[in-house]
Amino acid sequence: MLGIIGTLWVVGLVLLAAAIIGQSISLGGTEVPALTQPKLRWAVAAIGVFALILGALLYGQSLSAAGGSPRGGGAVTVPPTASAQPSPSPPPASTSSRPPSPTTAPPEPSRSDDTTEPPSEAPRTPGPAAPAVKVRWHGALLLRSTGEPTGWWLDQVPPTYAVIGDLGLECDCHAGEVVANAIASWEGARPPTYQQCAELSGRLARRALAVRKGTTACLRTWEGRLGYVTFTSVPGPYEFNVEATVWDQE
Repeated sequence: MLGIIGTLWVVGLVLLAAAIIGQSISLGGTEVPALTQPKLRWAVAAIGVFALILGALLYGQSLSAAGGSPRGGGAVTVPPTASAQPSPSPPPASTSSRPPSPTTAPPEPSRSDDTTEPPSEAPRTPGPAAPAVKVRWHGALLLRSTGEPTGWWLDQVPPTYAVIGDLGLECDCHAGEVVANAIASWEGARPPTYQQCAELSGRLARRALAVRKGTTACLRTWEGRLGYVTFTSVPGPYEFNVEATVWDQE
């Protein structure tokens, strides 16, 4: 096969050269005459190119055949491949698919011994207290009747004499009884505050009140001021010693 291929290449080269040069060429004792006609030169050149292409094709087939299977029956030594090497033995399979359990259980989180209760809500701060009402006047008074009405106006500072007024006696006909513009008895152990007397406003419509030593009563003056009186002593049925307190108006 190689001889044929070589012959085709030589013939092709000679014909192609003769067609190009146009002069006679001698090849192995064979002389190619001079090509003077253009058409003949083209034809010879085409034959030469065909011979070269045919030789190249045959050469490619011979190479493919040589690579596919060896000729001549000679033994071909195949180099050892990676697959021919002994593969390492796989690790022994685990008898259980579960992970080995730890030898000791993890310690449980310790509970805090602190039994302190959460802090309670902060006490609410009370709102601003209402401003205290000032005392307008405080002092002692004497109520005594000899048969005619008598009393005191408590809106003035100090109080002034009146015919009954805000606190007085109508006559010497009702023993142990006083009259006022508006009065109500106070039963508390301590003297009343302004707010406590104000809460008795619904009961201050009474004008007469039976009293004795130690009686305390809230009252309202003609001009609307609040106050309280304590009867410190009762020398006679129509005579009373009184300690009086009168507040300013709000």
